[in-house]
Amino acid sequence: MTDSGSIQKTVAIAVIIISLAASATLAVRTDTLQADVQKATVTLAESKHKAALAIIDSGSLPPNRGLTICNSWPETATISALTASYWDRQGKLRTFNSAKHEWHTWEVPAGATKSIALAELNGSGWDGSVVFYAMDLSNHGKGTLLSGTSDDLKSGCIFTAAIESSR
Repeated sequence: MTDSGSIQKTVAIAVIIISLAASATLAVRTDTLQADVQKATVTLAESKHKAALAIIDSGSLPPNRGLTICNSWPETATISALTASYWDRQGKLRTFNSAKHEWHTWEVPAGATKSIALAELNGSGWDGSVVFYAMDLSNHGKGTLLSGTSDDLKSGCIFTAAIESSR
């Protein structure tokens, strides 16, 4: 009976040891699986972000370009109202409106080229980049409402000569 009792105790101890080893292996495997799920979640989020940027880059919306006026008029050109949509540094589409900034005006001297921005005013943060824009541009008392996309700025600026011919 002692032999049989010893064998039963040995088997019981072996079962306990195997159970403990299986539990430890299962705990390690669970941690590994949780880490794998976390990595997959991060990878999925990065993939979605890259896919969103690819859609934007594919032409669904144009990229930012600096709003620049090339004044070929013999008089100063004045921008008395301006609104713009642009991509901020985080990739979020934002808007700028000169009405919210005391109707700030810009003047472009005759024959000059000027980049239009308002980053120097507190609260604006707008660096002159545009995706879409609309403005009231005038000279010599003649005003023109002008709007477009950053595609109009592929050559580097909006030429007032082209505006004059469309008046």
